[in-house]
Amino acid sequence: MNNVDNMSQILVCIAASGLYYPMAAAIWGFVHAVGMLLYAQGYARGGPTARAFGGIILLPTRIAFPIFTIVSLAKLAGTGKLLGF
Repeated sequence: MNNVDNMSQILVCIAASGLYYPMAAAIWGFVHAVGMLLYAQGYARGGPTARAFGGIILLPTRIAFPIFTIVSLAKLAGTGKLLGF
């Protein structure tokens, strides 16, 4: 998993899900950042097998971000309003 390759997806998901769930987007973004740091640190210190801990932390963020993004965009498409304005 390459951090640079996935960064654009993660940033778009954070921005889109943050429209209706700003706290959840911030928390999941922080968890993702910590997971990527641990993933890279494990890979640098112990090779491919040592990156498992960071990968375990990243897995829930890879599942949560698309869900929050789809729900946020569905709300935006359904109401046509952003945050109730």
